[in-house]
Formats: sequence, C-alpha cells, structure tokens
Amino acid sequence: MRLIGASTTLSREDRARNREAMRALRLGVSWNHPPALLAAQRLSQALGHGSTHFEPLQLNTGPFRGALLSQLLNNVEAAFDLGRLVVTEGGFPLLEAPPEFALVERRLPTEPLPPPAPRAQPKQPLTLFDVRFVDEVGQAISGLDVEITAGDRLETLATNGAGIALLENVTTTSASVSIVDAEALEAILVPRWEKQRSGSEPRGVNTTAVVFTGADVRGIALKAAVPNTVVIKPPIGKLFVELWDKTGRLRHVEQRYSITGPQAFEGTTDELGRLLHEAVPHGDYELTLTVQVEGANGEMLENTYTSPLIVLEATEATPQLRMLGAVRSVVMARMRGMLFDTNKCFLLPSSLEALGQIRRIYDANNRSELLIVGHTDKTGEPDINDPLSVERAKSTQAYLEEDVDAWLDNYDLPGKKQWGTPEDHSMIAAMPDFDTRAEDEDIVVWFQRTRKLEVDGKAGKQTRTQLIKEYMTLDGVKLSEEPNFRVNVQTHGAGENFPLDGTGFELDDEAVDGQADALDRRVELFFFDPDFKILPEAGAPDGREYLEWRKRAAQSEDFSVEGMGSP
Repeated sequence: MRLIGASTTLSREDRARNREAMRALRLGVSWNHPPALLAAQRLSQALGHGSTHFEPLQLNTGPFRGALLSQLLNNVEAAFDLGRLVVTEGGFPLLEAPPEFALVERRLPTEPLPPPAPRAQPKQPLTLFDVRFVDEVGQAISGLDVEITAGDRLETLATNGAGIALLENVTTTSASVSIVDAEALEAILVPRWEKQRSGSEPRGVNTTAVVFTGADVRGIALKAAVPNTVVIKPPIGKLFVELWDKTGRLRHVEQRYSITGPQAFEGTTDELGRLLHEAVPHGDYELTLTVQVEGANGEMLENTYTSPLIVLEATEATPQLRMLGAVRSVVMARMRGMLFDTNKCFLLPSSLEALGQIRRIYDANNRSELLIVGHTDKTGEPDINDPLSVERAKSTQAYLEEDVDAWLDNYDLPGKKQWGTPEDHSMIAAMPDFDTRAEDEDIVVWFQRTRKLEVDGKAGKQTRTQLIKEYMTLDGVKLSEEPNFRVNVQTHGAGENFPLDGTGFELDDEAVDGQADALDRRVELFFFDPDFKILPEAGAPDGREYLEWRKRAAQSEDFSVEGMGSP
C-alpha cells in the first residue's frame, strides 16, 4: 500500500483495489477482528490524524466502538476515494474473510500485534449489506437515494462517490434494495445515454442487471457481508429506417450512410432503401446520408443530407420513413392521338378527357419545373413545323393555366395557322348543353342566346372570350384556384424531328419525310425536380436534349386520345 502526499487521479484498477480493501476493513472492524482494528488505527495515524505517538486503542473500551471508530473508518475511506491511499498489486490479506474480500498492503506491520482482547459474545451476530450502483459501462451512479430493507429495518441512504450504499450493524441475513425516485435516476443516466461511450458491462458474482424503463426499480435481493452490484442498463430497441427522396418517388437504394449517437453505425442501404441495426440502446441518433447524383455535364456528384432518428421498439415491424434530398429525375406525361388538326395549335375536343387527367399528374408533381414540348408530323418544312411545335406547346400551357387572352391571340395568326369559324364551332359543339339547340338554329346564335350575350350571329371578341372561358373549364382542372400550387412552366418546340413508331411509344428512326401522322402531332409534359431545374437545358428543335429527357424519365404517364381524325 502506498501513501501519497496529495490527491491523485486513480486508474480503474486502483479504484477497484481500494474499494475491496475498504470493504474488507469495514467488515473486519464490524467483527472486532484485531488485525482490522489495528490496521484502521495505523492508516488513520499515517494520514496525520491524532497524535504522532502511536498507542493501540483498547478493544473493549466504549469510545472505540463509538464515535472514534466511525471517525477512523471515515478518514480512511476518504483517503481511498481521493487517491491519497493506493493499494498496490501484490498485497496480502490482513484478516481472514470470505473470498470476496481481501484488504491488501505492501508489507506487514513492523510492530507486534497486541494480543486479542476478550470480547463478549453478542446476543445476535451483526452483519452488513454493501451494494454498488453502476451504469452499463461500469461508471458509478453517485448521489442517488436508495432504500435498503433488512427485516423490520428500512433505511434511506445516498450512494457515495463510488456509487456505494452501506447498511451496517444489521441482525438479519436477508435484505433488498430499491430505487424509489425514478426521475432522479433518469436525470443522472439519460445525459450519459445520449452520448457515445466506451466500456463494457460489469459482470460477476452477486451482480444484478436491470433495464431502466422510467419506472421505479424495486426489490433487488442483496447478500449479506459480500459486495453486491446493481447495473442499470438503457432500454434496447432498433434503428429501422426506409429512405426516399423528398418527392417520395425514388428510394435511396445502395447509398452510403453513417449514424452517430450513443452508438455509431455505418453501412449501405439495401435494394428497398432500408437500413436496420438491432440491439441499439435508446438515445439521440443522427443519420448522415450520402447520395450520388449525376451533374449537369454527366459527372457524378455526392450530396449529403442529415436527419434525426428515433430508436424503435425491438418488436416493431414497420420502418420509420425519412424523405431526404433531391434525386435528379424526370416524370414524363404524354398525350397521344387526335390532339391537333394539321397546321393548327387548337386543342380539339377529343383531347379534353386526357387534359382532365393531367390534374392528377400536376398534383403528384407539385413544386416542379415543367417543360411542355410540342411536336409536328413530317408534312411541311422545318421553317413551318418548328414554330408550329412551339405554338402547340404554348397553346397547351394556356389551356392548363386558363389563359383566355393567349388563345384569343391565335385568331390573329398568319395563313393556315389562324383560328376562325372551325375552332368556334368545335368549341360550341363541345358544350355540355349543346343538345338543347334546335336543329335549325344557327350555332353561334344559340351560344349567344343561351349565355345572354348580344345575339348577332357573329363570333366577335365578346362571344369568343366567353366561349374560350367555358371550353377551358370542360376538363374540370382549375389550377388557377390552387394557392399552394407551384409549378413553373416553360415550353419547347421539337418540330418534326422525333416522330413515333406505330405503337405511339417509341421513336421511329425510319420515318418517311412528308408523312402525315396524327400520333406525331402531340405534346409531352416533362416534370423536373426544382433543385436540379431542367437539365439539360432546351436547345435547338433537333437537339439531343430531348432524347436525354426521355432517357431520364423514371416514370411515364400515358394518355391516349380517342379518334384519330384526318391528317
């Protein structure tokens, strides 16, 4: 045993030896064992307590069994806790004790031991109960009030700096300990469990492990005259997570992640975008997900996203969902069939049902960048088809946005593209109450009369404004009335450069120039994630950007239009 002049920092092994020595010393003193009594006096004397001249106390005197004895033991225990006394390896027992105890010293006392004094046999043998509280990595739980029940005796004790509560001078051989203030225990342990820690769970004889769930801990049995240990462990659950991009359309499949918290994890998500770690202590965890995305020039980039995680119960079968970040993706909605007459950008009544279904696609892709691409068939020359394809895209945009003025401008287009009587009659005939018109009544007069307009039989601006307004509501889509709807729209014309084959789905690389095909007089809607915008940006009508948009379309929606009409 070493005596150090000032307090020092003890290793875990030093503390363990000091603790065992102090337990043995207390047991020996409680049994009136002469070597233990003498050792307590000598250690107190060496620490500078009392006179410099050593005289053994008489074992049968009253003061020795009272306040003086208690003071001696408290002085020695304080020196052990502060590191002023250190039990070195290779010591040996001072007294005979059960195998759990061994008070060790570096050398035997040089002075001869006094002869044992006769002592009166107590009517009942006295014993003690010693219990230490630690957490799952062996760190002491100090300053915690516990109740020890031994027979008819109930004592409330506070654990000391080593996490020990000691009940002495007990006549019964059975006892139990309880923690009755769960909130106080939680206040001590939860801050520890929220951090990453190292260490292993204490094990051994007379060790009881308890999982703390927030309730009182009661009735842990104790053995007399031996060290008891109670290990308080955190509840165990699992981290079970399913990861999607923030749109909820794409899973984060085979992406790297790391998790920090009371324990650390790392790995790669599976084919369902999931990760699973079991036997996880509760606490605060944070996920860092690394997502590989393709840049604007085809290069691979890494984006990282973070999210807090919660520990699920071990029996939970459903993963927690996290929607993180944007993955570069495109959703394509295409309308095929009789949409436009040759050389015209007027959306025929046959297209209205398909346009009505666009509402669902809009809702599913709210907060998107929308590119509407118009096409023509291969009749006509590029100087006609290229601007015509743009006009078809803009006409579709105006219809979806209920832009009446944009459609009115089409009555001023040059040449064959100009709207007129055919468009007026097509829209009037599509009105839901058109079957009330008498067969011999002029079609324009009927519309003006039933709408309480000036009846002159001429489709002027007032009549056409009302007609277009009603025509644009026939699909049931009123995006202008959605206050939270945020889709930015751009248009592009691809001219005659990307005709379709007979299926209407795949491109036809062998299409014949001059061929009229209603399938090619079409529009397509490409929804891009707003974080990535429209990539690649639109270029020339025959640019390969269109092929890239189709290639990147992770999801396609197809709307067939009834009736092919004449080319």
